[in-house]
Amino acid sequence: MSAPDDALRAEGAGPTAAVFALAGGFLAWTCLAGPQWYDSAEFAAAGWRLTLSHPPGHPVHAVVTRAAQLLPLGDGAFRANLTSALCVAAALAGLYRLLRRVAPAAGRLPTAGAALLPAVMPAVWLQAARAEVYALQLLFTVALIEGCRRVARGDDARALPALALTFGLAGANHSYLGALVIPLALWAMAVGERRPRAVGAAAAAGLLGLCAYAYLPLRAGAGGEIGWGAPRSAADLWSTISGAAWRRTLTPDADAVDLLDNVATLAAWGIDQVGPLAALLGLGLVLAAAPAWVRTRAWTAAAALLVMALPFLSRVIYPLDTANPDLGGYLVGALSLGAGLVTLAAAHLGPARWALPLLVLAAAPRFDAGARLHSRTGERFARAVLAEVPPDGVLLTSDYATSFLGWSLRAVEGLRPDVAIVFRGQMDTPWFAARLARQRPDRAAGLAEGFAGPEARYEPGVELGRLGPLAARLRPVGLTMAVGATAPMEQVQAAFTALGPPADADARRARAFLHAQTAAHLARARAATPLARWHLEQAELLAPGDPYLAEVGALLP
Repeated sequence: MSAPDDALRAEGAGPTAAVFALAGGFLAWTCLAGPQWYDSAEFAAAGWRLTLSHPPGHPVHAVVTRAAQLLPLGDGAFRANLTSALCVAAALAGLYRLLRRVAPAAGRLPTAGAALLPAVMPAVWLQAARAEVYALQLLFTVALIEGCRRVARGDDARALPALALTFGLAGANHSYLGALVIPLALWAMAVGERRPRAVGAAAAAGLLGLCAYAYLPLRAGAGGEIGWGAPRSAADLWSTISGAAWRRTLTPDADAVDLLDNVATLAAWGIDQVGPLAALLGLGLVLAAAPAWVRTRAWTAAAALLVMALPFLSRVIYPLDTANPDLGGYLVGALSLGAGLVTLAAAHLGPARWALPLLVLAAAPRFDAGARLHSRTGERFARAVLAEVPPDGVLLTSDYATSFLGWSLRAVEGLRPDVAIVFRGQMDTPWFAARLARQRPDRAAGLAEGFAGPEARYEPGVELGRLGPLAARLRPVGLTMAVGATAPMEQVQAAFTALGPPADADARRARAFLHAQTAAHLARARAATPLARWHLEQAELLAPGDPYLAEVGALLP
């Protein structure tokens, strides 16, 4: 055992437990209530029913979430959110132990401060406050880096199989982010001691971890009407795991990307996570330590820089949407490793280690939850939409968030079991047709014939033109639309007013999109011009300066 490991053993588990308690206490206290916007509600529902989420299915996350949902704390959606808080707290505690091993000169208190810094970064906090795969992936990332360290040192013949098993489980949680650590693992294997028996055991352990994907065909029909896909054949299973449905989004459009602009955007976004003062202090420490790193060939710092840089480089080549929380999800590991890199710099600079607690003090006042604390805007919206559907009716959704919010309320509470929730993006898939025929045979024919009766409610959204002639007959009746409806303008406005102001950032974005899509649909249908203008005005209040709203305005007479 190395000297740093001996020192960490002598230190005991107390400091690590303190980091976990502080991070876990803060994240649990600020954990979001109820089902949330975006994919979060889907992960809560998939965990509750132990079914599949969107490709690649995320089986490990579903099992971990369901285990946490057995805790008697709040409702099922809150427990799913709390799962993320506990995962991030454990990851930061693991980061503390990792930093104590690779940078013991930084000291306990400064290292603890650096390990806690990610908890107050808004992007990291949001992944800890809602049900998502990124929090668990951060825990896997820290475990992978520690595994790479052990393999590089040749500490233990069991280190390589343990690393491979972790890679397998991480791949079954979020394969893309897990793959970004592979270069570090290859380097660790190159410099470490390679024993044929350990390599063989590692191959078996990695396959064992990936066997978590066997969950997908085993649980494909377990969720009832809730769940994504039915990968029962080998081809369908591979299509799900590889994310074939999303392949077009994995190939960047070179014409739509300005690399220099993306670099500047990501730099500004990263600085905003901690504020200019903390960012300047951290950058100063790294630049001050860089000559010593080069002179001493500090491979640990180089490895940290590599693992930190790869997620950012992977985002530069795509169109950026800084308002989408998934951007922070992809970069949560890089942000946390940034705190680790600064710790390595402070350790090289001696007395500068006491600047690490100052980073937390400088960054903490910048913490911004986006008014999400105690917010139930997503849940309130989904309840209102479902309430508009007639008994035994059909809700045809246009947006993932609405579908997933409905799934969450259906799974956890059993809300509106009489309503068939049909996401238009899934209507053409054989697995969805088979699922609807099994769950609601009385509504299955509508997939081919069209839902044109009084029982159907449509969510305004993109690609309504794919409905053909039916689209021109849709009119707003509140938050939703119905075929041939003639609801007065006051009724439509009252439905939105009843939701209350969209205080949090996610609700403002969702509400602006809903208003804009309704205005665009009415403009194309050449109907209800005063109502269309009202929707456009509401969208402009929520998203001033959005260029899409100018396009919608141009459609109005």
